Amino acid sequence: MAVGCMILILAFRLLAELMLDGSSQFFIYFIYFLSILAGLFAALLYFILGVIRLIQKRSGGWKRMALCGGLAFTVLFSVFVPVQQLVAEIKHQMYAHQRQEVVEQIINGQLREERNGDIQLPEALKYISLDGEVRVYERRPERSVIGFYASKGLTDTVSATVYCSDGRMPDEEVLNTGAVFLCKRLEENWYYVTYD
Repeated sequence: MAVGCMILILAFRLLAELMLDGSSQFFIYFIYFLSILAGLFAALLYFILGVIRLIQKRSGGWKRMALCGGLAFTVLFSVFVPVQQLVAEIKHQMYAHQRQEVVEQIINGQLREERNGDIQLPEALKYISLDGEVRVYERRPERSVIGFYASKGLTDTVSATVYCSDGRMPDEEVLNTGAVFLCKRLEENWYYVTYD
């Protein structure tokens, strides 16, 4: 049971990060949250049973304590390791060519943003950005800043792979946001950004 809980927790965490459709992503995060609660409950149960067995000097107490530690480690690993950033970097490598083509189409005016700055990608390219949307933060002859969403809104933060034509790092003013929590250079002109 304990090993099953550990596998479920990690599986739902990865599923939540890999889902491309926002509504499904919310459902998977909900299931992930429930699996975290089940894991914490199982860890507490194994801890109590392990202590009881140790007090009664019966065999199996240390085994249950080890399972409790494994569950606790899995929950902490699942919550605190930046899986989202790792998945975004992998997707950046996988979709680099397609994203570069979209950037060129936006700069050349073949793809145009709506009033809010978002562009709905053509059906054949929807998979390269969450919800099939691309955000144009800035488009001027001297500088274009274009973002491909990795996640939006579950915790009121946005994560995106951002292209900057001049190579300068995007800031709060360009992203039109309150705070940039993380801005990591992926390669020339490309950044992984998390902001509020």
